[in-house]
Amino acid sequence: MSKNKPRIGIMDLENAPHSALVWSTYNIDRIAHLSETGYLLSYAIKELGSKQTKVKALCDYKGYKSGNDCEEQLAKDLWKDLDSYDIIIGHNMDRFDMKKANAAFYKYGLGKPSPYATVDTLKVSRRNFMLHSNKLDDLLGLRQIGQKLKHEGMGLWVKCMHGDKTAWRKMIKYNRIDVIETEKLYVDMLPWIENHPNVAALSGEDLGLVCNTCLSDNLIKRGLTKPTAAGMRKQRYKCGDCGKWLQGAVVQKALVIRNDK
Repeated sequence: MSKNKPRIGIMDLENAPHSALVWSTYNIDRIAHLSETGYLLSYAIKELGSKQTKVKALCDYKGYKSGNDCEEQLAKDLWKDLDSYDIIIGHNMDRFDMKKANAAFYKYGLGKPSPYATVDTLKVSRRNFMLHSNKLDDLLGLRQIGQKLKHEGMGLWVKCMHGDKTAWRKMIKYNRIDVIETEKLYVDMLPWIENHPNVAALSGEDLGLVCNTCLSDNLIKRGLTKPTAAGMRKQRYKCGDCGKWLQGAVVQKALVIRNDK
């Protein structure tokens, strides 16, 4: 196993909605006054395979009362955590979580964290399947591998925005469970993630013949790829642990003896 094994984290961010005054409930595009823009509420993050999940929320900081009090402190802690990972996994991460996080970093002049790759399980589902829903809870239920924490809906967010301590406890639990359940979905989807970052290459070491996603050496030979125009083919493998399909070194067609199919 690599001494420099890349850090892979699962992350979920909760954000407050915008607050606005509107002239009509029939046409919400007619905003009379935007009284408050959305802001970070909390985030949860855990290292892949770890039993520990870290959750940080606005209510954790000294001086917090309500609203966006202490958002800058929360943004700084989120920045430090993201800066320490090589790969971040999440559901609807690229479109929502990362853009909300980056907006907070820009707002407070924190700059960009060190580069990291992302794996968005929502994109994986949309790219590979035609399902009735790509929501996290529906995907978990489809595979019967878990479920999100049930809650009252928008009311929970509103109560947290007003500093309700009971609501905050529920929000923190909800955020933590989302990360734990996202990890289950990610592991279940691994065989389908064709553009997964090369974990073996990120280690910076020669690890020999291992799965470039989970670093397992439990690779099973499963035939050869189709020949190129030059008649070259590659050995094909399937990881016995995560289920990913892989290709090995190029070999000459004339030297290949297929003994697995």
